[in-house]
Amino acid sequence: MCAVEASPFGIQANTYAAEVVRRAMFNLVTPRGATIGSVAGGVVNTGVDFQLTAPGGVLSVNVSTGEGLVPGSSTTTQGGYYFRGSSTTAASIATANSSNPRIDLCCCTVNDAAYTGSANTGVIQMVTGTPTAGATLSNLNGKPALPTSSMLIGYVI
Repeated sequence: MCAVEASPFGIQANTYAAEVVRRAMFNLVTPRGATIGSVAGGVVNTGVDFQLTAPGGVLSVNVSTGEGLVPGSSTTTQGGYYFRGSSTTAASIATANSSNPRIDLCCCTVNDAAYTGSANTGVIQMVTGTPTAGATLSNLNGKPALPTSSMLIGYVI
């Protein structure tokens, strides 16, 4: 890659890294994050996309269909990733603690081998929090950290 990056659109005979293309696209159409190349991320239709429901009697949560923009957070210039769930997804929840409540989070995560690991995947996952006396959805005590390159869907107690 060269030190100067012109728009990857409309210039013949050049190849650009996926990061450059994502940054160019999303800087035009999305709320920016703190630095150029970063995006704020979020769902397309608030209150509609990626809604959580409890199926009842099972240690899982159902995540409805939806679309969103997952901010890449491995580097400050990574850009965002389009993320789409085309069917309801069941996300497993770890067994509850016998003594204290626990706040878990549900998120959309993009794994990009250009930054971490070897996978190039998008997943909907639950992240287990720390059992904490007095934890509620109002105070979020003991909630886990949002994983790298993830978009928060919601919290579950």
